[in-house]
Amino acid sequence: MPLILRAERDCAYDSPDHLVPWGTRWDRSTNGRFNEKLWHLYPQTKVVKVLDLGCSGGDFVRSCIDDGQFAAGIEGSTFSRDHKRSAWAVIPEYLFTCDITRPFQLFFQSGSEEQKVKFDVVTSWEVMEHLKEEDLPALAANVHAHLCPGGLWIMSVAN
Repeated sequence: MPLILRAERDCAYDSPDHLVPWGTRWDRSTNGRFNEKLWHLYPQTKVVKVLDLGCSGGDFVRSCIDDGQFAAGIEGSTFSRDHKRSAWAVIPEYLFTCDITRPFQLFFQSGSEEQKVKFDVVTSWEVMEHLKEEDLPALAANVHAHLCPGGLWIMSVAN
């Protein structure tokens, strides 16, 4: 089923990484050990749904898909999308841009029907340091709106 993103803002226009792309230009992080440990938290028969906020080149999303899971990514900058950088060149139907501190919603589309997508895991790798403190409650609300009951929000913060 195709994925659709509806968002208040199609990118994070005032984000430092959109204005002067650095992370979104270079980052291609994946960690097979993390993926392996994450999948072990769920029954082997379950397809784990992962949403990666601040997905940069989309390589983590691609690694999840390559592992047989379902994943989607949202990036605040349009750089990787516009330059078809990294995973954006091969799985663009799973990668989107928007401002994650403004309302957004992902949907599965089946014919004329749309169904909100809920995720088992939401990740935010090296994202928090790019956000204004006053935008954190809106981000948390977006994560909450996309998490299944009992879901995990996993993040890292650069020093």
